[in-house]
Amino acid sequence: MRRTTIRRTWAIAGAALAVAVLASGCLPPAAKAPSGPVAAAAPGSPPPPGASTRDPASWPFSSTSPWNTPLGSGAAYDPRQIVNLASTTPWINGAEYSIPVARASAGDPLVTIAVSGGTFPGPVTLRIPAGARPAAGTDAHLAVISPDGLHANEFWDLDLGARTASVTIPVDLKGSGVGIGWVRATGVSLLGGLIRSGETTTIPHALAIALPYYLLGSGDVWPAISNDDGGAPGTAPEGSLLAIPAGTPRPAGLSPLGNAIFDALSRYGAYVVDSTGGSDATVLFTEPTMSASLVDAARGDVAKILPSLRRITNNGPSTVGGPGSRLAPSAPPLP
Repeated sequence: MRRTTIRRTWAIAGAALAVAVLASGCLPPAAKAPSGPVAAAAPGSPPPPGASTRDPASWPFSSTSPWNTPLGSGAAYDPRQIVNLASTTPWINGAEYSIPVARASAGDPLVTIAVSGGTFPGPVTLRIPAGARPAAGTDAHLAVISPDGLHANEFWDLDLGARTASVTIPVDLKGSGVGIGWVRATGVSLLGGLIRSGETTTIPHALAIALPYYLLGSGDVWPAISNDDGGAPGTAPEGSLLAIPAGTPRPAGLSPLGNAIFDALSRYGAYVVDSTGGSDATVLFTEPTMSASLVDAARGDVAKILPSLRRITNNGPSTVGGPGSRLAPSAPPLP
């Protein structure tokens, strides 16, 4: 496992906090473990776009959240390529360094976790299913959805045996999913942009993407509130919205999940949420419970898809996804 220690700069409650952490790890395909179950996932596929309502536990965040806002017809693109196969390996994190999602019920055990740092230090007590496990790898992320299905606790560096974690963030699943404080480099929710296990043919939201440090640009842009230190030499600051421009031909021979990824990147794009440090991997994220065969097939597809990504230059809080008419239906309202 190649890991790179980097210095991240956080902007939390108006203050800058420098913390040295391990970057999310990624390995080239030859060294990756196959995808497989890690934690209980929220069941079922998301309702199709245009449905009358949706479950925030399986399709979170408001309809106006950056995660759920389709691209605009007036989105402007930086023509420079970001993902070049000569310098980066496209990949999908599933079994390792991804985001397991555990849906708790009222009958699950109450567990108290001692949290040592972050915005919300101290003990937190919540219901966690007995079979839940954090992601394999040193980041040890886990998202636990509360029994009411409207809230989550997201963890970094979680050890359920010792009942300790370095960071937790409470997340309102009916909120924006951005600007919530640090559990990811950019201050966005772990659930934002995650490909859920039911999204095998349709992904009705933006994706999360992590780039090698040398592909990142300096600093961060909205909706990020923090970054992996300034001075990165690339062209895509953390928080950037990357997308496939309209009219880009669909690569031939994509798998079902590969087609869904292409469509999501063409309709919603992907937000740069983190750095993969010194690794050469450019990474998307699926729940570990996603079918291993589907993920393996899609890993072959992303090398065909991700080189088409370009950075949208007019994405912002008043022009989410760029101005103009939307390229996909709005997300259904939440109950």
